[in-house]
Amino acid sequence: MLFRSKQGAAEGELTFVSGHPGRTERLLTVAELEYLRDRQYPISLAYLKRREVLMRSWSERSGENARRAKDELFGIQNSRKARDGGHAGLYDPALMESKRQQEKALRTKLAANPTYASAALAFDRIQEAQGVIGRSEQRYRLLEAGQAFQSELFDIAHILVRAAEEYPKVDGERLREFAEAGRASLEMGLFSDKPIHNDLEILSLADSLTYLSEQLGAEDPTVKKVMAGKSPRARAVELINGSRLRSVDERRRLYKGGTLALAASDDPLILVAKAVDAEGREVRQVMEAQAEIKKQAHAAIAAARFALEGKGRYPDATFTLRLSYGVVKGYTAQGKQIPATTSLGGIFERSTEMEGRPPFDLPERWQKKRRAIHAEVPFNFVSTHDIIGGNSGSPVVNRKGEFVGIIFDGNIESLVLGFAYEETQARALSVHSAGILEALRSVYAAKPLVEELVTGQRK
Repeated sequence: MLFRSKQGAAEGELTFVSGHPGRTERLLTVAELEYLRDRQYPISLAYLKRREVLMRSWSERSGENARRAKDELFGIQNSRKARDGGHAGLYDPALMESKRQQEKALRTKLAANPTYASAALAFDRIQEAQGVIGRSEQRYRLLEAGQAFQSELFDIAHILVRAAEEYPKVDGERLREFAEAGRASLEMGLFSDKPIHNDLEILSLADSLTYLSEQLGAEDPTVKKVMAGKSPRARAVELINGSRLRSVDERRRLYKGGTLALAASDDPLILVAKAVDAEGREVRQVMEAQAEIKKQAHAAIAAARFALEGKGRYPDATFTLRLSYGVVKGYTAQGKQIPATTSLGGIFERSTEMEGRPPFDLPERWQKKRRAIHAEVPFNFVSTHDIIGGNSGSPVVNRKGEFVGIIFDGNIESLVLGFAYEETQARALSVHSAGILEALRSVYAAKPLVEELVTGQRK
């Protein structure tokens, strides 16, 4: 890809992005969207914010704590931001009304033609399945998805308990995470000797056991079984300090020993994992059965929609190659006009404004080269391209096919693109080609590389 555009992406310019967008949910029914908006997102966000506060406050106690929690805190924050943006989009009355009208029009067409009787009923099947999911969702996320047991050691115990039961089965009858194709990867993680820190484990497990008790109530039979008459903090200390699963040799012994070794084990985390296994499997079976009902119903709707509308509506993203077009264009957020481009000088201003605190701290090399950098050169730009997770790294080209930027993210308003395209505020974020070249020249002293990128010739 050559950097032959003299100015790079310019405001108002039509540009194109080729990439592999990962996953959108634009064909969800209104019942599913309402469930996300009113139930799933609020619960997920409350849980993530709880975890974020826990990890952040623990990190602030010392530099070592911050180092240990860095990756988990980043993952929590990233998940929270993603859901915040999508949730906000579902509260847009115009978006939801548009979805209702589209669904109403399609259902009217389907009802008018006996050929599509199955598709016409599919919307009701999805709504019924969503109701069953709603009744099972709480115990599923606590016991099977692991929100009640946020601990690396518990995860190890859970895998060992499940592996002993799943691997003797025929491959096709196992839970999907124990399929033979993924066995080497599972074992690599299970027998990793990466450090596990007791203090962080106790902190995390104590909080999640508290969450379990809050969600189901202290008198719930499962809660009583897990807590064994102790407070969440005392139980977490007992489980973590009493476990031998920190030892990779012990994990290997239990893994190779299978059901006999697990039956003889008195490791407290193994005992808890066994105690909740049956109920976890039960709620998982319910959720997966309803998911399959929805999948089949969506297939019927999709087939009917294609028969009626042909290629007029493209399918949801599935990591397949797609071409998107859009315009380099600013937007308004919270009453403030956001420009189409930022400048290299702006990153120094922003770092100073934030007193150099992470993530606004600049590398020493950049600080030393500040005077050499042309501050007015564009650094990033926003555009109206239809992107989603998976598009990061996608090239942006102009009408001549010249490289003018590279996608790296979307603004928080763009997270609604998972449900519907929107161009008023949703924007793709790209690094500007001019900024890339200026950084190579002035910061990294890579002028020969710049010449090659611009001319296509290596000297």
